[in-house]
Amino acid sequence: MASYLDSSPVFGTLNALSSLQHLLGLLTGGILWVTWMRMAHFFPDSPPLRFLHRWMGVAMLASYLFSVGPVKMEHSIRPEAIFPLVAACILFCGTRFTIAFYLENNLRAAFFWGSGLVALALSILFIKGAFGLGALAAMSPTLISCVQSKVTWKYRIAVLSLPVVLIGACLWYPEYYLSQRDDPLAKTFPHQHLFAFQARIIREEIGDELEGRHPLGTH
Repeated sequence: MASYLDSSPVFGTLNALSSLQHLLGLLTGGILWVTWMRMAHFFPDSPPLRFLHRWMGVAMLASYLFSVGPVKMEHSIRPEAIFPLVAACILFCGTRFTIAFYLENNLRAAFFWGSGLVALALSILFIKGAFGLGALAAMSPTLISCVQSKVTWKYRIAVLSLPVVLIGACLWYPEYYLSQRDDPLAKTFPHQHLFAFQARIIREEIGDELEGRHPLGTH
């Protein structure tokens, strides 16, 4: 296992993965900056506000790029390493959708950005299932638009069904097919995964029980 982790079939080292994730982190910062500048559409067009908005964006971007947490995650093979990029794309699509739907009344552009928003939100479930509630919140702008009177039933059905079909074909089915073909124990893996993450705590609890000093005093 160690020899496998020490090398990769493409670059020969897992350092390439960290480098790629660092580049994705920089891309995340760029998307956050573009998104923030797009949000200027929601404020009155005045020089003082534009100046304040621009420098607030600089502060936001600097706080992310120089934050220790994301950089540490980019050195690991964990879903948190790429989640900020997906979250930034969700914010971008949500902002563009809101501008197109409510400010420009452009239903064609709103359909494009709204579908992308739903697809990205659903992809969160494949990055980390625990983010499911966040996925529902992320797609809420598109869901809210479906109850507006100015949209047709074709819009409502298409803007929700097309992302589901896309994510199902690109993410869900390949994962399901490969797991059924190559890993018949895939259904039990989440439970084993949870046990592995909590192994240290479980070991300490078992040790406390064996020594007769369980914190609940049940002995």
